[in-house]
Amino acid sequence: MLAIEFDAGKVEVEKLKSEGGAHVKNGDFQEATASYKASLAMSMRVVSGLKQVIGSGTADEEAQVVAWSLALHLNLSLCAVKEERWQEGVDEAT
Repeated sequence: MLAIEFDAGKVEVEKLKSEGGAHVKNGDFQEATASYKASLAMSMRVVSGLKQVIGSGTADEEAQVVAWSLALHLNLSLCAVKEERWQEGVDEAT
C-alpha cells in the first residue's frame, strides 16, 4: 500500500465519499459501494502515511481518519442492506 500525505488524501477520500452519496441518491448501490470502498482504501493510505513518520499525525487528523472509517463502513452497510445482502450489512455495521 502506498502511503499518501494527509491533505492530498483528505481531498480524495471526501471526493470518493461524495460520489458514493450521489450514487446512493440515484439508487445505484453497486456504484456507491465501489466509491465507498475506494474511499476507504484511500483513507488506509492516509493512515499509512501518518504512521511512516511517528508522531506526524495530529489529534485532529487521527480523529478525522476514525470518522471516515466509521462513516464509510456505515455507508457500506446501508448499500448492502438496500441490495438485501443482509449479513454483509451487519458485518459492515459492526
